[in-house]
Order: sequence, then structure tokens, then C-alpha cells
Amino acid sequence: MVVNGCVKVAISNQNKSFERELDMLVVKKITDFIPQKALEINSDFSNFVELADSNFNVPGKIDLLLGANIFYELLKPERIKINDSQLLLVNSVFGYIVTGNLDSINETKVHCGLIRDEDLNKTLEKFWKIEEVEKPIVKNKERLICEEHYANTHFRTNEGKYVVSMPLKKEPSSLGKSRDIALKRLGSLWNRLARDENYLNLYREFLRDYERLGHMKEVTNETEPKITYYATHHGIYRPEKSTTKLRVVFNCSSLTDNGISLNDIQYNGGVIQEDLYAQMLRFRTYTYAFTADIKMMYRTILVNTKQRNLQRIIWCESEHKSPKIYELSTVTYGTKLSPDPEQNYNFATLTETKTLGVSWKPNLDCFLLKVKACLDSSYTKRDVLSTIAKIFDPVGLMAPVISKAKIFLRRLWRSKLEWNDLLPAEEYREWQQFLVSLENINNIEIPRRILVAFPEVIEIHGFADASEWCYGAAVYCKSKNLKSETLVRLITSKSRVAPIKSLTIPRLELCAAVLLAKLVKRVVAALQLKSAELYLWSDSMIVLAWLRKEPMDLKTFSQNRVAKIQELYPNQLWRHVPSDQNPADLVSRGVDLDKLLQQNLWFNGPTFLSAKPIVSTQIMGNLPKERLITDYPFNCSGVDFSGPFFIKNKGQRKGNLFKVYICIFVCFVFKAVHIELVSDLTSQAFIAALKRFMARRGKCAKLFSDNGKNFVGASNEIKKLLEIVRNPDEKLANYLAAEGIEWKFIPARSPNFGGLWEAAIKSCKYHLKRVVNGINLTYEELLTVTVQIEGILNSRPLCPLSNNEDDFQVLTPAHFLINRSLISLEEPNLTKCKESNLKKWQKITKIVQLMWKFWSRNYLNQLQQRGKRMFEKNNVKIGDLVLIIEENLPTYKWALGRIVELYYGEDKKSACCKN
Repeated sequence: MVVNGCVKVAISNQNKSFERELDMLVVKKITDFIPQKALEINSDFSNFVELADSNFNVPGKIDLLLGANIFYELLKPERIKINDSQLLLVNSVFGYIVTGNLDSINETKVHCGLIRDEDLNKTLEKFWKIEEVEKPIVKNKERLICEEHYANTHFRTNEGKYVVSMPLKKEPSSLGKSRDIALKRLGSLWNRLARDENYLNLYREFLRDYERLGHMKEVTNETEPKITYYATHHGIYRPEKSTTKLRVVFNCSSLTDNGISLNDIQYNGGVIQEDLYAQMLRFRTYTYAFTADIKMMYRTILVNTKQRNLQRIIWCESEHKSPKIYELSTVTYGTKLSPDPEQNYNFATLTETKTLGVSWKPNLDCFLLKVKACLDSSYTKRDVLSTIAKIFDPVGLMAPVISKAKIFLRRLWRSKLEWNDLLPAEEYREWQQFLVSLENINNIEIPRRILVAFPEVIEIHGFADASEWCYGAAVYCKSKNLKSETLVRLITSKSRVAPIKSLTIPRLELCAAVLLAKLVKRVVAALQLKSAELYLWSDSMIVLAWLRKEPMDLKTFSQNRVAKIQELYPNQLWRHVPSDQNPADLVSRGVDLDKLLQQNLWFNGPTFLSAKPIVSTQIMGNLPKERLITDYPFNCSGVDFSGPFFIKNKGQRKGNLFKVYICIFVCFVFKAVHIELVSDLTSQAFIAALKRFMARRGKCAKLFSDNGKNFVGASNEIKKLLEIVRNPDEKLANYLAAEGIEWKFIPARSPNFGGLWEAAIKSCKYHLKRVVNGINLTYEELLTVTVQIEGILNSRPLCPLSNNEDDFQVLTPAHFLINRSLISLEEPNLTKCKESNLKKWQKITKIVQLMWKFWSRNYLNQLQQRGKRMFEKNNVKIGDLVLIIEENLPTYKWALGRIVELYYGEDKKSACCKN
């Protein structure tokens, strides 16, 4: 009985001649109706006396339960004996009370506590609802209080043992008396012990050992403290254990005489260990695994001596001896500090052990699922539910088999069969056949490890599917090492019975997709695989189409679920899989164990996951005509954006910084580069940049740029800037039309079509951010840097100008712009100088020199990339012009040379040269 509070109540009789104010405890229910059935009374007492309750013989609810301290104040001395019966009328302030015995109800009664079918039905209804994936444990307020309490109160003894205090939320004085209750429970316990000598010996030996180790001490002081709590105790007997077959647990939830227990006045710190599910998943990732048992885990931690009077028990070695009082010295099984006894991971034998609730064979490194199917001549719906509940499969390794049982139970539910009704003949045969096949599950060995040895690449593949009866999700891990060894293994799965309320298949498929997204999120967190590649698969084209839409465009049911999926994972991760290659299809329909074992799909995933990829390449297409038709520079150009970069006002030392963006134009024919700064995200600012570009380079006829969908990973600012271009407002549209500029976009999600300007952006942005990082420039300074970077990019060699061995001139993009190569001013090398020793414009020079140093080295390395030499190529010749890698060259200066001598290897191919 749980006490919900304490209130003051005023009671009185009808004429107000008696009034009292009492302190009452509030509980949900005092007792069942009294009397249990209507009583047959021959006499009509109401004719000559006023009864306190005229309906005393009819079952009714008890609203108030008074104690003995007030009961006798209510009674008056008058008594009336009823002739020819054992009934007596006793007068009270409320009227006469009927008491005594009735001959008609003197039969013996047997009382049995039952679970009402109504409650069981409500519980099972949750089974049909759309269920959730278990959520990770989060810290609540009580847990934070407990952690703070532990940090402030714990200490260690000279022997190194921890001493803790119970986190009490109420004063111990709120506890009632518990000694008499503990004595009564001890008497009941001895009734159990006296019937089983082996049980008694184990119980006695456990508590002797408890005292011998100093974990409890006998209380010899006869003076009872003002505040004490006596816990009751009982044994947990597990004969299959090879070590501790019986463990005594102390019940600190036992109520005192005021309805409050020790656990009621303690904070609940919750469970700080990861749940079984996450531990089980991670246990499968390690190359080597072992289990261990922390002996007497809780009992190694002492409880503060000031609180040990709250941990008293009563025990006697024999029922004929006087009980003794003991105080428990350590953290006790059954308190909120240690809610459950620690699990004993027995590793006594290498043939088979139980770890994390599942049987594990260390010598074969595989899991076994243990199921005991009880065959019978008849079954009820209750028997079916009981069998399903006994199948322990924490990570869903046998989900298709369990789904079949769940679907069967769903059919029984829809047939309106009562809990104790026998199954019809057809259903009986089907269930009997299922139980027979279920016994074979004990022979299945499932490999523990899900990763290949020394994995280099790890992929997580999730599959979702639904049928009209059930929907589910299955998650697989694909790992590959440097030896090209590939392993695909089932990690986990979840199945959900379709709601009794009918849903369309697409909606159930969407529910399966939600389940999969949550399940993959949980798996990635449990396995701690942040770098793993994710792939989510569904065989429903409708669901995949929904996931590509905005949630607001869908109806409420789909809207909420699509929004949840998109919140967890973007739609780019979702792919289509044929139904016959979807392992989740087995979960959604349910499969007999025999059929499941005949195919490889469930445990190892679809074959395409294990297959070696075949790269299908097509002959390279022709360049677009805009890249080939010779015209003046920048007549046909590509444009791209980068940023934001932060600048300051001239003379500013502190304060807000301002954003600017880089707009890069690339000539399609001559690969020349032009860079402009854009001050804000407006069409006017972009038009101004376009005007400056055309004023210096000439008007262009065509502009090419990325499609907006290529900017998935770009900043919001760049997306806004591109949106101005893709969907121009009236000012920009009018300007483009007036200037006769045609704007074209490359195909969606095809950045390879824009490789020309992508390369220019990469060349500029990557090194610019490296050299400018942490330096706040003014607009004028950043403009100077970007223009000089433009010059660097336009100085890159394209090809020799002639084959003359004495001519070291090369063609550069600058030749098409100014008819000659670019030459920088003579400046000292400042790259190794400290910033603090440089003046403002010297710092700008250093930035440009660093940019030149990094970019030129990277550019030459890219030109020198070497793949596998699969085809024979012509040797270089004496007299060929070559680029030479040389450190510390001035800006715009490239080291060039002519080959004067070649050295050949044994294969008669040129290996090195002299220039």
C-alpha cells in the first residue's frame, strides 16, 4: 500500500453532537468492498433503532478507516441482543452498529489474488500500438541530486574502502515502527525454511558468511534508538548457478506501521550503466572478448555508521532460538542505492556461459538462444502470450521467428477469443507446429563478432519493410580490410505488430522507416561508429518519394513521421531495394525457423552487400562547345562563390566584424581567373560585382554556375547568394536581359559538370583561408590580397610557347589578358618574419607570398600525381620543356628547364633526366 500524503480531516455525526479533527493518511484504495457479498438478515432493526449504516448488509466501498485510538470514543454503553441469533447491536455516536456472527456465512473461504483480464487487455493493447525504440537513459533531477550528494559525502577509510551515505529526501523521523512487522515476516520465512532443509542450510550459511566478513554485526546494546528501520529479508534461489545458489535480499520497501518505507524516503539515482542493449551490441565489435564477475560488488562499499540503524534486520539460527538484531554495514541489496543484485557472469567452464542474458560459447565465439517450448494437448490465448514473453532475444537476432508468433497472437486477438478459451483446431495445429520448430532454435550458433579482422572501412546498412500484419527494421554491418576481405553481419532488428486499427501499406512502410531511422541512430551511438558510412534502404517507392518532399506538403500522419526521419537522417541516405533482397521483409511477414535457416539473406544480408563492386565507366564525352570555340577572354565564363570572410573598418581595433564574399569568374576557353568581392547578399551587390567584372574583362555572352542542389554542404549565406542568381528578382532579371547575358545551370547534384570553376574555387579558398586565418583585414587589404591571388592563378603555365631549346617561355592565362606573362615587383621574402615585426602592408605581402608558396607547391604536386602505370607511354625527349620544383621562388616566378640528358632503367624507359 503506497501512501500518497497526509491530511487533516474533521468528522462529525449528523446532529453535530460529536466532532473530531484527525490526521489521516491518503491511499489509493483501503480494501475491497465489504461485505464481499450481500448478507441475508431476517430482522428489520431499523423499525426500533437508528442504525449508523442502514445498508450494512450490502457490499459497499470503505471511505475512511479509523484506528483504535478513536474507535472507543465513538462507542456508547447501550447493547441490544437480538433473539435467536448471534448478532449484537452496539450504540455509537453515529447510531447503532451491527456486529456478531451469521450462521449462514460460517463456511471456510479460500482467497486468491488474481490479475484481472481487463488490466491484461489494456497492457496488451500497448503491444499493438506503434512502439518506440528504447531511448538512451538521460539524467533526471533525482539523479543529479544523488551525484551531488555522493560527491559531498563519500570518503575512504584507511584501508581504502569507500564509505557512502544514503541520499535521503525526508528525515528518518518520518518512518514509523517496523520491528514488529519484521518479526512477523521472520515467522513466515521460517515456515518456508522448515519445509526445505537444503534451502535452510544455504540461507543460514549465507548469513553466517555475511557476519563473518563483517558485512553485518549483531546489536548488543539493549537500548533501542529513537529512529530505526528493520528490513525484512528473503532468499533468491537459483540452483543452476555454480557459485552462489542462494542469495539473501533485504527488502527496504517493506512498509512501516505508518505506511512509509526506507526506500520511500530515499532519492533514486537511477542506473548509470549503459543498458543491456547497448552493451550487447558493443560486445560484438571486439576481436577478443571475456567475461568476469565482481565478487560481492555492493558489499565492498560501507555505509556511514550514523545511518546503519536504518539497516537493521532480525534473524535467528533456529526457529526455537530467540531472534537477534543485526545492523548491515555495507550497501545492501534491495535499497535504492543497489536496486538489484549484481549479475554473476559465471565463467566456470569454457563450453558455455551466460553473458548479458544470452548464452555464449567462448570456444566457438558464438551466441546461443535458449528457448523451452512446452508442448501440450491444448492451448489458450494466455498460453500463447506466455510463450512469446519467455523468448529472450534482446537484439532481435531471431526477429522473423518471433514476428510469426506475434502475428499469430494478433489473429487471436482479432478473433475475440477470451484469455482462457481453448484454441480452435486449426489454430492449435499451427501453434503446435510453431512450438515444434521453435525447439530447434537451441541448436543455432550465431557468430559473436560482426567485424572483419583489422577493418579499414565500416558501413552500416539499415532495411525497412512492412506488411498488413507487421512492420520491422534490420541493421547490418559491412566491414572491409586492406586485404579486401569483406564481412556482412546482422547487428540488430526490431519488429512491431501492425496496429489493430487498420492502416494503409504505405503508412505502415513509413512507420517502418521511422523505426529504422531511430534504430540506426541507436546502433551508431552504441557502437560509437561516428565515421561509418550509412545507407538506409526501403522497397517502398511511395515512402522514398515522401522523404524527398517538405513535411508541410504532406498530411498530418505522414508529415510528423517524415519530419522525424529527416531530423535524424537526410533523404540522400535513403535508397531503393527490391523486395526479394530486403531482409526486413522476413521480419514484416514472419518466417518459420526451418525456412529461415535455409536462406542466407537474414544473417548475412543481401548478396549485393558482399559482392565486389564493378565500376562501370563510359568513354569520356566531348567537351562542350563553349570550351572549344575560340573567342575573346571571358566571353563564356563560369561563376562560383566562396565565403563568408570577415573584415574590419579601417583603423578599427575592436568591435563587430563584417561579412564579405568572393565571386570567382573562370574563362571557359583560356582558363583565366577573375576575382571580385561582394559586400552583401543582395541582387544590387551582385550586379555591382558583375559590372566591375565586365568593365575590366569585357561583356560576356554566357555565364554558367552550379545548380542550388549542389550546395548541400555550403553555408546558408552561399545558398542565399546562389538563390539570387537562380531565381533573380526583377532588378537582376532586367539587367541580365538588357545586357543580353544568358545564364545556364549545370544538372542538379552533378558538381562534376562544373569542374572548371570548382578547381578555381579550391585553388583560391583552401590556401586563402590558411594564410588569412585569424587575421582581420580591411576591405582594401582583402581586395589587394584577392587581386594578387588572381594574378598568381593567371600566371600558371599551360604549355610551352615553342620547341626551341633556347626558349624558356610558357603560355599562361595572362598572355590572353595582357599579351605577356605577369611579373611581380622585386620584394624581400617575408614568409619567415614574425607578424609583430611587420608593418601593415608588409603583412599583406607576407600573406600573398605564403599563398604563392602553398599554392605553387600544391599545383606542381597535382601535376605530378602518378597512378598505376597500366599502359605504355612515350618517353620524354631531350629538349622537352619541364617545370622544376624549387623552394623560395618569387611570386609569379616558375622554375623552367630543358632536358639535356636522359637516364634509362632496365626496362628501357626513362627514369630521370638532367636539365
